[in-house]
Amino acid sequence: GGVDGNVGNGGRGAVLEAAMMDEAATRRRDSELLRRMGRFLPALQAAFNLALRCQRLVRNMVSQIGGCAAPSMSSLDGSSMSGAGPGGGSPVLGPSVHLLPLAFAIARTLRLLLCMDAVVMGNPELHEAWDLYKSVVRDRAIKAQNEGVRDPKMESFERLLVQLDYTLLSGRSFEICAEQNFDPGMHFQGAGPAASAGAAEGTPQKGGAGGGE
Repeated sequence: GGVDGNVGNGGRGAVLEAAMMDEAATRRRDSELLRRMGRFLPALQAAFNLALRCQRLVRNMVSQIGGCAAPSMSSLDGSSMSGAGPGGGSPVLGPSVHLLPLAFAIARTLRLLLCMDAVVMGNPELHEAWDLYKSVVRDRAIKAQNEGVRDPKMESFERLLVQLDYTLLSGRSFEICAEQNFDPGMHFQGAGPAASAGAAEGTPQKGGAGGGE
């Protein structure tokens, strides 16, 4: 019985030692992930800025096409162009207006955003490190808040992490681009087929004969 007891104690000791070694290895791995994510954060911020620039570029290019189709609505700077230029504000799309290069540029920009989303979503190690990094920063922020310490730099850093988390690291760069408001000034709402159909059916239009204005 004594021999069996010694063997049992030795087995439990070996299991405990192995568990402690695993815990130490996990701490070392987490520490390494945090270190790498901290060093990689500037690259993520640069990728976020690139995605933001691409989204704005697509919006501007689409707005330019809308401006060519209905130049009487607005110019690129948002000012009215009614009656301005040759043709009295008529559409300027024609043989001399080359839309294919612009369309290819839009397609290449959208493809870049799709590739960024695919790279981010196809990297589980990145998401594991990112989740760990967020949790550590959040714990430190909560600790500082409980201690009554307010750090503007830390608050700004937290806002940056929220931006990265909601856009780039959620694989939503292309989605955000597609869901942009491409007509913020509402210049072209009355220039589409729906408005023409409404006018043909006698639907009152703002400023029209049926609007009573």
